[in-house]
Amino acid sequence: MSNALGLEKNTKTSSASDRSFGVMFGCIFIIVAVLLRIRDKRETLQLCLLLMSCLTFLVSFARPRLLSTPNKLWMKFSLLLARFVSPIILGVLFYVLISPLALAMRLFGRDELHLKTKHVVTNWQSRKISGYSLDSFKNQY
Repeated sequence: MSNALGLEKNTKTSSASDRSFGVMFGCIFIIVAVLLRIRDKRETLQLCLLLMSCLTFLVSFARPRLLSTPNKLWMKFSLLLARFVSPIILGVLFYVLISPLALAMRLFGRDELHLKTKHVVTNWQSRKISGYSLDSFKNQY
């Protein structure tokens, strides 16, 4: 069953997925702690992040099933985020990259689809091949 956002309610996760989820978040906690150490002197936050990473690593290798619920929530959040972010990125790419390129091609007189030749009997364009060889029939794709 999926709801209006396309998220499944009865999502099952495997222990390997839970373990990789724990390792990933443990690494993220370590990276954030190291970045805080480089940039700032918030030692209590650094220690908390290092403790959280140690606990996450310990749980992910000892009892990965305990990370099943956070893993499900993270997967649902990622599906929800993908539902909104993908159309935004594709829209930005279309309006920032493809549309100006098409307008520039039209301004310079390019006709890639050959739409200006309207009075033709067929749209077929024949290739000029000097001859056929057996090698042209091998690995056609």
